[in-house]
Amino acid sequence: MEHLLAVAHDRLKEVAGERERAFRNKDVQLEARVQPDEPDKQDWWAWQIIEAAKKQAYYAELNRSHRWISLSLRILEFQVGATQFVISLHAVSRAADLYATAAFLTWPLGGSGGRAFSGLVRSGD
Repeated sequence: MEHLLAVAHDRLKEVAGERERAFRNKDVQLEARVQPDEPDKQDWWAWQIIEAAKKQAYYAELNRSHRWISLSLRILEFQVGATQFVISLHAVSRAADLYATAAFLTWPLGGSGGRAFSGLVRSGD
């Protein structure tokens, strides 16, 4: 799992740099950060991971080893929360050594209060 997380981290760092350059070419300041999970934050995306698994008809077992990494994108002049692309690596059901990957987006809704909307990213979309 650590190797897959490292691959995802490296690719998201590349994407972050590409997005920052693309926005800078249009004179827009973009903050792009790759954020790996931390022990005290591993459950941050639990609801979204479980919902993504349900939509793909499997059970995400988050009581076993699971990790996530996210790419956070925020346009500085808008002064709103960041859009986040999250990749989760987690166990499937109680099957031994069977893991899945789910990816989803979250973005801030208008106004304040920390509300966000999440959407599943399906392969081929």
